[in-house]
Amino acid sequence: MPSEGDDLFGVGLGLNADITTAFSVELVQIINRTQPYQLNLQYRLNHELGMAALRISQTRAASLGNTASTFRTDFGAEDVELNRYNRLLLSTIAPMEVIPAIDLLAGHCVRLYQGDYEQSQVFDENPVEVAQRWAAAGATRLHLVDLDGAKAGQPENWQAIAAIAAAVNVPIEVGGGLRDRDRVAALFDLGVQYAILGTAAVEKPDLVSTLSAEFPGQIIVGIDARDGKVATRGWLETSAIEAIALAQDMAQRGAAAIIYTDINRDGTLKGPNLEALRAITEATTVPVIASGGVSSVTDLLSLLTLERLGVNGIIVGKALYTGDISLKEALRAVGPGRWQDVPTDIGPSFA
Repeated sequence: MPSEGDDLFGVGLGLNADITTAFSVELVQIINRTQPYQLNLQYRLNHELGMAALRISQTRAASLGNTASTFRTDFGAEDVELNRYNRLLLSTIAPMEVIPAIDLLAGHCVRLYQGDYEQSQVFDENPVEVAQRWAAAGATRLHLVDLDGAKAGQPENWQAIAAIAAAVNVPIEVGGGLRDRDRVAALFDLGVQYAILGTAAVEKPDLVSTLSAEFPGQIIVGIDARDGKVATRGWLETSAIEAIALAQDMAQRGAAAIIYTDINRDGTLKGPNLEALRAITEATTVPVIASGGVSSVTDLLSLLTLERLGVNGIIVGKALYTGDISLKEALRAVGPGRWQDVPTDIGPSFA
């Protein structure tokens, strides 16, 4: 028998089903307009969980007079609970995103060990070809870091970033040396979709508020932590600011997402810091992208335990370059059509 959910989302949504009802089309438009992710809307909804979150979200949003923005997750202190329900709803629509990292140093694609510039390893001298390779393998987004820019306080690998943006047709996020409005705007002019603010978020928090208002959904805050404290200026300095406190502040200022990197795990292939990631996601109300330490498909699968809390992206670096993980294998493990989500013709999924 058709249920309330069938009326909204169509009977028996499958991986290739179209979302056809007027309400669903409106829902898709709202999500695309307000979320920092390129959602794969052919991905089936977890029916029971999605509908429960939807009903609660609508009711609470209406009580706030926000019926036109029901599915925002940036209400901040206005209604933390509404943020959490909306984030939960969105997690039922989009699969975990696997994001290849391209770290740029002197125009080359490198990886650092625990953020140490003295322990860099060049993996490819042509970052454009690297970007094209990841895009061809199925990447839905690329993560670029201008390591020279992070240290200098201004972008230094502009030519490489521009070349990559022109060469691939997938969204790109860029961080490193972005500490004022003009450089962020210039980055978007190159065709980059998302700007990552790290040091600026600590030293100029009002800049995050201003840019988030001017470029909604495009400002991501990178929180790089060493033993729970936020590191800045290319990880060369460690502040007294707690990572969790910064995440909460940035969410209220309108950041579209948080990228959390555990510096002690980065480049080590020792696995992600699940405990720290859980603490961050439980403390804030915007999507969290995990970074640092991923070494195997097992590590990727372990992060799925945090998906319902708001971790819906994974940045993978060194393991892709060493061959410990293939991107196609990673996408099969946690991306669209992953085996954990039971197809509708087999039975409901309560994952």
